[in-house]
Amino acid sequence: MNPLRAVLDAQVWVSAAISGRGPAWSILVAARAGLFRVVTSPYVQAEVRGVFGRPSVTRFLAPGFNPVEWMDVLELACADVVESAEDPPVVPADPDDDPYLWTAYVGGATHVVTWDTQVRALKHFQGAQIVDPRRFLALLRG
Repeated sequence: MNPLRAVLDAQVWVSAAISGRGPAWSILVAARAGLFRVVTSPYVQAEVRGVFGRPSVTRFLAPGFNPVEWMDVLELACADVVESAEDPPVVPADPDDDPYLWTAYVGGATHVVTWDTQVRALKHFQGAQIVDPRRFLALLRG
């Protein structure tokens, strides 16, 4: 079993769904191939689904694309769902990012993958390295 476990932020999920290529898409392909496990939580799932419901996002999705079904299939194949944690704030500038970090902690994630520069500025959280999708993809490719 591969020891890599990563929390993917909403932007990574949405980027993958919109483009069907690029680093975010390649990360999900790697997860399906068993190169790492996605770690998620009810909070993360709800936030990602909420972002998919925004008109500013739905207009970029392919006609007929159902993001909820797509996520369900991916999560069934390559994700571990952990309980959300409510703990002290970590990212004072944007507390909405905290549940991603606590999901990583509770789920024993080795990485948090995000485009968010404020979160990446932390570099590490409770043993998880915080990286952008390109860096995580490079780690997967060795």
